[in-house]
Amino acid sequence: NPINLAYDSLKDTVKRNQYLKYRRKNIFRINPEIQFGKVTLGSTISYNSPYTNMDQFFINVIGGLAKNDYWKPYSKAWIFDFRIEYILKQHLLLNVIVKNAMNAEYMEAPGNVVAPRNYTLQAKYEF
Repeated sequence: NPINLAYDSLKDTVKRNQYLKYRRKNIFRINPEIQFGKVTLGSTISYNSPYTNMDQFFINVIGGLAKNDYWKPYSKAWIFDFRIEYILKQHLLLNVIVKNAMNAEYMEAPGNVVAPRNYTLQAKYEF
């Protein structure tokens, strides 16, 4: 619970200041994986609720954040990552990974919009 313990409602009239800066009220992550012989299918599903409080410094310095409270809708997101792993030999694996598969546009930090959909081909040798 990202509550600011130093918040005093009598002194501070800005309601959002009762929360710590850059904190999310809710975060959800699930990482299911299933294996069929030499093939493993997996995904990571994440939900980040919006920031409850943003530093006024960033809102004033980064012009786009102040416009229509840009940071509120873009600080929350559902993120879907998918992966397929294939075992070529006993210690040699091949992975295909898709990050941000739905191409969600969201901020991880003030003014930092994350990368768009990303594809990765990975060969892994375990010894």
